Amino acid sequence: MATNTGAPPLNNQQSDGAQQSDAGVATPAHGGRRAVVIGILMAAVFIAILAGIVYLLLNNPSLAANIRDIVIIITALVLAVMSIATSLLLIILLYRLQALTQLLRSELVPILMDTQKAVRTVYGTTVFVSRNIAQPTIKAAGFAAGIQQMARAIGRKFKAK
Repeated sequence: MATNTGAPPLNNQQSDGAQQSDAGVATPAHGGRRAVVIGILMAAVFIAILAGIVYLLLNNPSLAANIRDIVIIITALVLAVMSIATSLLLIILLYRLQALTQLLRSELVPILMDTQKAVRTVYGTTVFVSRNIAQPTIKAAGFAAGIQQMARAIGRKFKAK
């Protein structure tokens, strides 16, 4: 055993084998081992019970046959209930899919038509502005810039003489 030198223990371990949690309360360092041991004991008891049941069924074939028949009937009933439930869920799914399709047709198609109309309007406006406003303005600005440059060049020629 380690001797206590008065220094704080390393890794938050106390000298008695306990560990401090975040709240400052000491908890056992090996609490996980107890859960593992309990789990192993429960598994062993379960396996022992299963082995006992198998042993009893092997020694009493008529009881085993009755239990087998009951299990087959229960399995068939569960399968039938699951089939009915699955069929009902599929019918509900198809109904909801039909409702979604109708919603898309009644709501989405008109929205797309309005969007196409707006796009055509914007395109027409853009073409009109480009042809009737932008192009003439650009040509006039270019012509004015050319005249301005020509006037500067002529002005420099007269100043140079």
